Amino acid sequence: MYTIRKKVLIVTALGGFIRSFLTNDIKILQKMGYEVHCAANNNHPGNEGLSDYFRDNNVIFHQVDFSSSKPFSMDTIHAYVQLKEILRHNSFVAIHSHTPIAAAVCRWAAKKYRRKGTNIIYTVHGFFFHRGSSKKSWMQ
Repeated sequence: MYTIRKKVLIVTALGGFIRSFLTNDIKILQKMGYEVHCAANNNHPGNEGLSDYFRDNNVIFHQVDFSSSKPFSMDTIHAYVQLKEILRHNSFVAIHSHTPIAAAVCRWAAKKYRRKGTNIIYTVHGFFFHRGSSKKSWMQ
């Protein structure tokens, strides 16, 4: 008999963030019976060995060309299109995003699926808007 596993998507701008901060989350989700997918940009220096990491941890990886520093760019539009395609081909019960630009693109791309019951979660890992920073830095 074939059983369908529930799928969860983890979204970050850079693939290295997943290895550095989310391994325990992945393991917990897998122990709960979820099939874990991750979407991130793996084309950055310092991401060497990430393909092995995803394979060794039984994670399905999706390359999305997120920019981690330019929210208003063609990269962001391209990432939106890529993410929409991933969502169209998979049925996720939850999508958990972790970085500001990727989270915004994710919520935008997943709007239709949120209405159909997919849970969208964003975990903030530090606040970028503080009294000592300039308003210009807020917009970059």
